[in-house]
Amino acid sequence: MESARPRSLVVEFRVQSADPLPIVEIASLTPDIGTFETPIINPANTSNIFVVQIVLKDSLDYEAVRLHSVRLALVTAAGRVEQTFHVQVIDVNEPPQCQPLFQLPGAEVQVPEGLPVPLLVYNAVALDPDENDTLS
Repeated sequence: MESARPRSLVVEFRVQSADPLPIVEIASLTPDIGTFETPIINPANTSNIFVVQIVLKDSLDYEAVRLHSVRLALVTAAGRVEQTFHVQVIDVNEPPQCQPLFQLPGAEVQVPEGLPVPLLVYNAVALDPDENDTLS
């Protein structure tokens, strides 16, 4: 999900290995922008089962990348096996952003009394980071 923060869990799964110290590594990422941390592997204490967690290094951005392909490798003394999984980013509606002046705490616009109407008080410049959204 686009609103997921760094260090959020993306996926957790189990692997079985007779090797007491298997290594799980990211063999490749598409796009290769360093979105994920090095996989975390912990013993599950049963039948050579290990729990692997993949967590985010950075936030996800639907407008930048909608699908990440992650190829993982399980490396043991006996060899190496690889598997690919995909992370589809779910869009979250982000609020419009005004120009920096309006984002400052305590920013004010004052209008003196008695001016003729209609009167242009302030021209706000804003953008919507979401595709196909319009500001009104």
